[in-house]
Amino acid sequence: MSDSNVKYERIFCEQTGRQLAANQFPKTCSLCKKVFETRNDFLDETSALRKGDYSAGPKDFVLEYRNCQCGSTLTLKLYDDRGYNDKQVAQREFFAKRLAELAKEGIEKAVARDMVFKEWSFLNSKKAA
Repeated sequence: MSDSNVKYERIFCEQTGRQLAANQFPKTCSLCKKVFETRNDFLDETSALRKGDYSAGPKDFVLEYRNCQCGSTLTLKLYDDRGYNDKQVAQREFFAKRLAELAKEGIEKAVARDMVFKEWSFLNSKKAA
């Protein structure tokens, strides 16, 4: 059966806020044979890539890239649930701009991402009030 015909259950990932295509765990590194039993194990025991962690994947999916401790690159399929209305596009533009600004200040990407999420939430709570 081709991969495009596989129906994946959706699992919400608390750590990233993304919908994960199920049936990917346990996941085994093909190089060192380390087994990642859960999504949380995978996130805790791998590291983000230096040049982007995501790319467009097969239809309706985004691929997430992580490095195993042995140096091998592993991928997961995540659902591409991005919206395309004006607010959602503005949010992505704001996010990209702020990440770039924080990177210029030397702030680590994961820390910067958390900062931008909090800043966006704060700004939107002010608009709602």
